[in-house]
Amino acid sequence: MEIVPGIHWIEGITAHCYIVVDKELTLIDTGMPHKTKKILRYITDELQRTPSDLKTILLTHCDIDHIGNALELRNLTGAKIAAHPQDAEVIAGKKIRMTPKGGMRILFKLLGSFMRVKPFQVDIMINDGDNLSGFSVLHTPGHTMGSIALYDSKRRVLFIGDTLGYRDGAVQAHRKVSLWT
Repeated sequence: MEIVPGIHWIEGITAHCYIVVDKELTLIDTGMPHKTKKILRYITDELQRTPSDLKTILLTHCDIDHIGNALELRNLTGAKIAAHPQDAEVIAGKKIRMTPKGGMRILFKLLGSFMRVKPFQVDIMINDGDNLSGFSVLHTPGHTMGSIALYDSKRRVLFIGDTLGYRDGAVQAHRKVSLWT
């Protein structure tokens, strides 16, 4: 669904997943695993583009619901994957992101086999102040150490990943669940 001119939200991906349409396509976050076909169908059916038009995949942070289809999409489209270096180490399996405490820890353990993604290398490391695919990168550590926001000055839109959430009728900062070993 086009939410503002040139920015599409792909519904049903179990995290916010956006395609930015310019001469080339840029994907911001990729959702939970096993949604690659849905993303590719959106590109071909809704946008009338080819999968090879997807050139860049920007990951706002290393959580499974944001990186779940990145590797498969890169393999199928040739797109380059970009993330902040601190989260790129987690994505590559070089650092471990600890699971949350309490009830969420139990949920993570129960869904462990479904919620795993094979570690992979990020192609492009992006840092605070960098510009890539028309976006200014803002390092916003807290949810994860390498969380980023992406500002599109042309459209005046800010993609924040999980920096903020909506809970109990109010916008709130996501709880910090990042413990690094």
